[in-house]
Amino acid sequence: MNSKITVLLAALILFAIIPTVVQAVAPAEQWNKTFGGTSDDVVKSVQNTSDGGYILSGTTSSYGAGGSDAWLIKVDSSGNQTWYKTFGGTLDDGANSVQQISDGGYILAGATASYGAGGTDEYGRAYSDVWLIKVDSSGNQTWNKTYGGSNYDHAFSVQQTSDGGYIIAADTNSSSPDSSYSPGWLIKVDSDGNQQWNTTFAKTDDGFDYHASSVDQTSDGGYIIAGWVERPTSVLDFWLSKVDSEGNQIWSTGFSGGAGYDFANSVQQTSDGGYILAGEAGGDLGDPGAAWLFKTDSNGNMTWDKRFGGGYETDVAGCAYSVYQTSDGGYILAGTVRSYGVPDTDVWLIKVDSNGNQQWTTKFGGTEGDSVYSVQQASDGGYIVAGETMSYGAGSADAWLIKVAPETPSVSMTLTPTYDNNLRESSACSVLSTATYLDVGKSKSRARDVMLFDLSMYDKDDTISQATLSLYWYYPAGKTRTSDTVVEVYRPGAWNPKYVTWYYYDYRKAWTPVGGAWFDVNGVAQGSAPYASVTFPAGTVPDNQYHEFDVTQLVQEYVSGTTNTGFFLKARTEGDNYIAFYSSDWSNADQRPKLTVTKA
Repeated sequence: MNSKITVLLAALILFAIIPTVVQAVAPAEQWNKTFGGTSDDVVKSVQNTSDGGYILSGTTSSYGAGGSDAWLIKVDSSGNQTWYKTFGGTLDDGANSVQQISDGGYILAGATASYGAGGTDEYGRAYSDVWLIKVDSSGNQTWNKTYGGSNYDHAFSVQQTSDGGYIIAADTNSSSPDSSYSPGWLIKVDSDGNQQWNTTFAKTDDGFDYHASSVDQTSDGGYIIAGWVERPTSVLDFWLSKVDSEGNQIWSTGFSGGAGYDFANSVQQTSDGGYILAGEAGGDLGDPGAAWLFKTDSNGNMTWDKRFGGGYETDVAGCAYSVYQTSDGGYILAGTVRSYGVPDTDVWLIKVDSNGNQQWTTKFGGTEGDSVYSVQQASDGGYIVAGETMSYGAGSADAWLIKVAPETPSVSMTLTPTYDNNLRESSACSVLSTATYLDVGKSKSRARDVMLFDLSMYDKDDTISQATLSLYWYYPAGKTRTSDTVVEVYRPGAWNPKYVTWYYYDYRKAWTPVGGAWFDVNGVAQGSAPYASVTFPAGTVPDNQYHEFDVTQLVQEYVSGTTNTGFFLKARTEGDNYIAFYSSDWSNADQRPKLTVTKA
């Protein structure tokens, strides 16, 4: 309890300050760039390039040959445009996906109404064909290919395959017998764009529409495809399908987020052989939708899922368009967010750990609608995000590229108490500084405690993102109790560890009132709003474990300049609810009190 200022104790204290690395604070924006003219322009895909810059693909109505054109933009590591190219004719054309390929050039996929076999609808509007364009490292076209029939066909995702060819995920109405539904379409081509095989997923008699929005080649040489399936009842569900290297289906599964519309927009095979999906869960009975992150094993069985926003209780509607596994094994999720009832969206970036637990979230945007469709971890460990903005730029909607800084790891330190003393009503004038336990509540008389941790290593301007006081259960062991005990943490008045007792806080200086003076979270003397509390129900056996108190606010106050007087522990009510924890004088160091402080 009382610190003994010896070399041995100093060494033990230094050993007990254990720094670890955590990530909890959203990193800052490094820069953002807009691209476009006076009309509508959007970027749907961004990728890192081998020179440290980025390649963007999308659709522009400001530049090109007419209507809308496919758009390819190369920028350096600071987002400065190196060059741009447009591709298209007099009708509407666009690109949804781009990737740098092994020869240093780029492959982009989308749709064209200017070229190909697409016909016109009953109003004379042109249908589109799937469009694949190969360019060199300077953006000069090497070749382009169209795939499709006389109805609507559209590519959403392309990836270079291990054999040097390409795999394309698309929608097609041309492949259905009567063009009345979309069976989902996967197209495999060689390195020159010549089709090798294609496959669809819908059955002709089930009345379901399949929409393939994302594809990734898997470690076994096959492919994973994600999108959504529309049932005859107009309910949309996540859809995930695995095929082999020849396009033969191995398995297919769906996931429902409720009674609303559910869309899967992005899929990636993960390092454990499973899959991560991102999209939107449409909610039930008209509730706002949620950004939905979904993890499966290698056979498509759900491992876990997480929702962000959604439901009237959150007052937030969200949608995820892109997910990427990060170098730490977690995931970065990009999408849009808006307050319920407000039409304009902001860009939303969410970082989670490998189990989907949120680590941080941040938003970008202005007063108008802003959206994001693609995210990657950048080569420096930060993030690159691409989409469109109506808040900034030259036109009604401009392409938007945002670079987010690498996360600055927060340092987490685990501290042991400098002092911890018992205050016992039954020994009102006795200094109790060497007991092996801290006790609270009441058996025959009341018990309280004061503790102090050294926080002098922190600067006044430091931000504490988390502070956790951990106490290890001591008594009663292996049995239930007759009453609940709510243990509370307050800020004590000044006290001297050499003299503090139930009656005194210093030498011949009495507490007012006796039993200890404290301040609650609102600064009220002897107040009843604790900084932290934990309830121990009478019917539980909380043995053999630490119990954690979130004391972040109080530690931040101390770091910011409030005199550090430590922690005051007491039970909310004191009657037949006596319990105890191990103190800093307990022989087992693994069961002593500890304070874990994380600095942002």
